[in-house]
Amino acid sequence: MRKCQHKRLWLCLPLLALMTLSGCDEPAIIPGFNSAENWVWDKVEKGEEANLADFSDDADEWTVRGDNLALILTGQVGRYVWGERLGRNGEPPLTRRITVRNAKVTGETLLVGPGNNCELQLLACSFEGPFITRGTFLRPLILTGSNFKEADFSLATFPRLDVANCRFEGSVDFSSAKVSGDFIVAGAEFASTLVLTGMEYKRLWAHADLEIEFLSQAKYDTSIYRAYEASLRTRGDIAGANEIHVEMKRRERKERREDLTRRARWWSYFLEWTIGYGRYPHRAVLWALGMIVFGWGVFWLGRNHMQSRRQNETRVYVPFLYSLDSFLPVVDLGSHKAWRPKDQGWGWAVHVWLIIHILAGWVLITLLLAALVAILR
Repeated sequence: MRKCQHKRLWLCLPLLALMTLSGCDEPAIIPGFNSAENWVWDKVEKGEEANLADFSDDADEWTVRGDNLALILTGQVGRYVWGERLGRNGEPPLTRRITVRNAKVTGETLLVGPGNNCELQLLACSFEGPFITRGTFLRPLILTGSNFKEADFSLATFPRLDVANCRFEGSVDFSSAKVSGDFIVAGAEFASTLVLTGMEYKRLWAHADLEIEFLSQAKYDTSIYRAYEASLRTRGDIAGANEIHVEMKRRERKERREDLTRRARWWSYFLEWTIGYGRYPHRAVLWALGMIVFGWGVFWLGRNHMQSRRQNETRVYVPFLYSLDSFLPVVDLGSHKAWRPKDQGWGWAVHVWLIIHILAGWVLITLLLAALVAILR
């Protein structure tokens, strides 16, 4: 009789264990997890925010290991416990938000595009080891206010990536990452190497006065500026996009200083001053007006050193008209063909300015037309 009772007890143990695991009142105990990690897992399964400050008043007990945190965030623990990614009462696969706050994460944290369709929020966490993302994330990854020793987001795909107010103490690699929506870096601090080469995003959000500074911190590559320029144009910020284009050219001149000849560097400066590398053609108009007005003054002061090209010239010498006619290429107002500086006295000085005046007109008007054509394409 006693042997039969023992036999029945052994048969009931698996059922008791299953009832314990499937209960909602007691936290799940995951083998290999410390107490903080089990507490986080329990909060995640209940759909609650896992704020380690609620777990203990002692910050030293907020420590979770990066590999175990990754198991929780990517749903690997669920498959380990239940065989399928189901909630405790057999709900469909998780589609909610997972929020972990104030965790002190040790070791490497490797997140590979979660298949549980959850938005991941790791807020005000401290990652003391490498933080790495790979694969395709179906929902946003929010890391607001967290601190990182080093981070690698390269080759991963996100619908939204938020690193606002984060601090990165070591290198940060966003190379070839793709963000189909917003890439938010407002308030983020990058203390070391920042790599953005080949990164794509729809919109970059940063504090207005820090956007160029953010790009300037990254390892130079024209693609990072072109991506941001395209992002601003998508948002309708044409002025901002133009400024980013000019900043790209300025940095290109700085980074390639050793490779560029002196003539190439001066030409780069000239293009910036005159047409803003094609983004500010109105500068050429202002230069042209300045040249015409200045020429007007020169030709007025040298009016006594001008002579007609033909005998019995009936056309009246008008300094402003002469300046305008000499400056504009192709256009013929008749004044330039009727008058020229004298060969003696101060006529040579007027003649020198006339040559400069004509050359400046050809250069500025040509650059202006080229910039306008490029804009209208």
